[in-house]
Formats: sequence, C-alpha cells, structure tokens
Amino acid sequence: MKLLAVDTATSSLSVAVMDAGSLCTEITRSTGETHARHLMTLVETALGLSGMSVADLDAFVVTIGPGTFTGLRIGLSSIQGMATATSKPVAGISSLDVLADQAAPSCQASGSLVCAMLDARRQEVYAGLFRADGQAVEHVSAFRVIPPADLADEIAEPCLMVGSGALLYQDLLREKLAGRFSLAAPGAHTIRGETVARLGMASLEREIIPVDRVLKPLYLRRSDAEINA
Repeated sequence: MKLLAVDTATSSLSVAVMDAGSLCTEITRSTGETHARHLMTLVETALGLSGMSVADLDAFVVTIGPGTFTGLRIGLSSIQGMATATSKPVAGISSLDVLADQAAPSCQASGSLVCAMLDARRQEVYAGLFRADGQAVEHVSAFRVIPPADLADEIAEPCLMVGSGALLYQDLLREKLAGRFSLAAPGAHTIRGETVARLGMASLEREIIPVDRVLKPLYLRRSDAEINA
C-alpha cells in the first residue's frame, strides 16, 4: 500500500510517503509560517523524492485534530481534495493519538500512563490519557480541553507527558505532580508524518473505508472568533 500522510494540526508541518509499511520520504518543518504556503510544495517534493505521483497512491492519511483551526482546515481540505479527485480512501488520525504513540517508547514499564497534550491557548490544553506498553497505546479517557492545573489534579500516578502543552506548562506540571511527572524524549513532541502514516495504514487495514468518506475535524472547542463573538 502506497500512502501519503500529512499533519497540519499544530505549528509544525509534516509530510510522509510510505510504501508497503516502509518510510520512503518524510519532511517536517517548524518555521511558524502558514501551512497553506508550503503544504503542496512539500507534498510534491516528498512524492518526487519517493519516485511517485499522486496517481500512484493507494490512500491518504491526515490528522483531524485537535489543533489549530486554520491548520486543520488546510490539511483536511487539501488531502480530502486529492482523495476525492483520485477516488482513493482517506483515513483520519487524532493528533493526540500520534503524540501518545511517539511517547510510548519512552515508557519505563508496561501499562504506564501517558498524557498527550497540545497548547489550546486561553490557558488551556487539548488532552487525552493513554496506557502504553512500550509500543502500543490505548485510550484511558475521552479527549477534552482543560486547564493544565485541573488536569494535573486528576493524575494520581506517575505520568509521561508529551506534546506542545507539556512543554509549555512543564514547570506547572512538575510542581503539581512532583515525582509523578516525567517528560517524553525531545523528538516525541513534534507530530511526525511517519507516525501519522503508520497509524493510518493500521486504520485502513482494520476497516474498509469508502472512497467517498468525508472527514470532519476534531475541534473540541469553538474557534476564538466564535468565542469572542
């Protein structure tokens, strides 16, 4: 299976091409510039380096959120458009699932608690709790938007934190959790296209996805414009 995977959920941008479970090309940028400016260029570059064209792809994968509203719209509309134009299936993967998966290798014991969190602004984070066995992860809680201090109050055991929210609020979390706090390896905090592709391939293998499926973004909260209004 030949896959194109894209992440635009946060300030970083990542594109990956995978063939038969092996990574062909991955390009990740963290410049802070708008994703609309670079996404399609990176897609063309990644496909070219992989010796493929859009017509060669069997499926597409994209992160559906939570994350920035503008970023999610850019990624979803671009990938959905390519999937529709080529009549190929598209899988949606949560950005928090990706982060938890990337943090799993850092877990010291099977069944370790992992908290994936992204900065949601307004002194809040998008967060989800997981159990990890060093490789696979499973959901412990529903995804939600919550102040980081309130989230820390609910954690009563050692927890590995990962994501932009964990980095931003690490001092607060370390103070409230004390010895229960640990931070994932540096490379785990940026969403990688390779992880998106791998999780997407697993999703595509588990279920038959109709080629006309339309993905919906996972926002968790109204946009700032709606809140301000």
